Amino acid sequence: MQPGFLRALAERAGLQDRRDLVVTGPVQERQRAALLLRALLAVQPSGYEGFGLGVLEALAQRIPTVCSDIPPHREIAGRGALYFDPPDDEQLARRLAQGAFDSSLRRQLQRQGLERARRFSWDRSASALVEIWHRVVQREGAA
Repeated sequence: MQPGFLRALAERAGLQDRRDLVVTGPVQERQRAALLLRALLAVQPSGYEGFGLGVLEALAQRIPTVCSDIPPHREIAGRGALYFDPPDDEQLARRLAQGAFDSSLRRQLQRQGLERARRFSWDRSASALVEIWHRVVQREGAA
């Protein structure tokens, strides 16, 4: 998304006067970590994701998340995020306003998001991959 579009979207959400609103382009890892530590919301407007690691990272850091309503985001965040239809800019603006102005909703998303994030771990992923490889090798040996 282009910075001009994001600023216009922030205006539609009523966020244009917030001094803490930061619209960036690509950032380096060190900058990204610092931004996440101070984030009020994380926004993942992807139309396509293979897994949605950005959503998982935000949830794990207790950052209320607004993301596009696509299967990978639903699978990861469950009820721990606010969703919007990717082509619907007005719906995205409404979700941004909800997340920015409703502190009890943000606390709820933080709790539910962290609960969802705890379901994912590198150890579980590695164990599942090893199990898949064992099954593949067993099938190949039987063939």
